[in-house]
Amino acid sequence: MAEIRSFFWMRHLRAEATSYVLHYRRGELLREGRGLAFWFFPMAAAVAEIPVDDRDLNYLFKGRTRDYQEMVVQGVITYRVMDARRLADRVDFAIDLERGTHKKQPLEQIAVLLTGIAQQAGLTVIARSEIADLMVSGFGKLGEELARALHGNEALAALGLAVQTVRIDELKPTPELERALQTPTRETLQQLADESVFKRRALAVEKERAIAENELQTKVELAKREESLIAQNGQNARQRVEREAEARRLGIVAVAEDKRIETRATVERAQLETEAEAMRKRVLSVAAGDELRQQAEAEADKTRFEAAAAAERRKQEAGAQAETERLVGGAVAERTRLQGLAEAEKLRAVGEARALGEQKRMDAYRDLPPQAVWALAAQELAGQLKIQNLTVTPDMLGGLLEKVARLSVAKLEGGGGK
Repeated sequence: MAEIRSFFWMRHLRAEATSYVLHYRRGELLREGRGLAFWFFPMAAAVAEIPVDDRDLNYLFKGRTRDYQEMVVQGVITYRVMDARRLADRVDFAIDLERGTHKKQPLEQIAVLLTGIAQQAGLTVIARSEIADLMVSGFGKLGEELARALHGNEALAALGLAVQTVRIDELKPTPELERALQTPTRETLQQLADESVFKRRALAVEKERAIAENELQTKVELAKREESLIAQNGQNARQRVEREAEARRLGIVAVAEDKRIETRATVERAQLETEAEAMRKRVLSVAAGDELRQQAEAEADKTRFEAAAAAERRKQEAGAQAETERLVGGAVAERTRLQGLAEAEKLRAVGEARALGEQKRMDAYRDLPPQAVWALAAQELAGQLKIQNLTVTPDMLGGLLEKVARLSVAKLEGGGGK
């Protein structure tokens, strides 16, 4: 950024050595160069400042591979201005004559251009490749393609820009895909760890077996020493008997000597027996402790295995019970639904049959004469009545005979007319 100072109606500009300054007055280029310092009249001047040092531009874009996976590319582009005057003709680098800052954002405009070119070249490479190839050789492919696209780009050359280096700092998939790609390696390492644990357990078992063999060898050695002690005791007893016999033969002096020897032998025997007993108790204590420890470990392993087996069995039984209940419930529901449908169909058929019979019966009654209808009704009534005693009086019989006679006469009259 240029440093501008005011002195009445004049201005003084001082630029850094890495800035290229163009000074225009009344539309004509008055002076240009790097690190200029000059006086100017602000009412008739226009100044453009172009940085000509190497600049780093960070870029970041996402692309989709041929197998529909997203990749994130991040890196840095280092560029510089080769022809400041040409760039100033195409991009507005004019500065504010009061503050010395750019009026617009020319560097952002250049950044957008470089990022767009890099993104277009990178997306082309990503779209033609698969995720596995990019994870192995993506840095080389993308780096070569980006360098080719930026170094030989005609638009950048027309602007007077030159790309120095193109660097890819990061090339990675989405977190979910990255975890999926890491899973095989993680599983392999876990298997190696499990094998190491198994080998360590096998080595521990082998060492325990060696310790048990050493303890057994110690027991055998103690038994041999005890056997040697018993033999020594027998030999001492035999010598004592011989000395007693010799003492009897030699007299009182020999008896005294024998007693002294016997006393010493008794003391030595008692001492040896005490040491042997202590050694035997110590060995038995160590053996008993090891046996209890092994039994406790075996019992713990057995309990753990039984608990795991019981849990797995309960899990399988619960799953089988749930599946059985689901199947039984489905079968019962289906059977109930079929029974309901069959019962409804049966009732509908019976109702239709009854309705059809009642319709036919009513049709038959509609065509009968009233006397026949009354006779059928009387017959139906008589079928439903239970008569236990019937009393026929002369009045009832007379009225009935009179009705029969009238009907007979009416019938005869009707036959003669025809």
